[in-house]
Amino acid sequence: MLASTGVQPTCGSVRFVIDNHDWRLEGQESSLRAVLRGVELRLVTWSTSDGHDHDHCEFCWARISDRPRAGYEYDRAYATLDQRRWICEPCFDDFRDRFALVVISDSVA
Repeated sequence: MLASTGVQPTCGSVRFVIDNHDWRLEGQESSLRAVLRGVELRLVTWSTSDGHDHDHCEFCWARISDRPRAGYEYDRAYATLDQRRWICEPCFDDFRDRFALVVISDSVA
């Protein structure tokens, strides 16, 4: 069996088709689809609002904080307006179409 590359280009209105064997999909698709359906997201710079020192991407579990320490950690991401759910930019780009993610602004707040 070949390893999944995750993203496969297609034609039409959908920019990418994510392989169902993408390592970031671990059975959470149904619950995330329900939680994220119609929810507005905004690209924001991370800051603490509840005393925590970081959050994680809903898909790849990348660390999102005000002090990223490695190439797979980020200081900004797409967040729900209540900032309870975070999606790193690479995962957002890959899963935007599959999960019909809604952005209210692409500017960093």
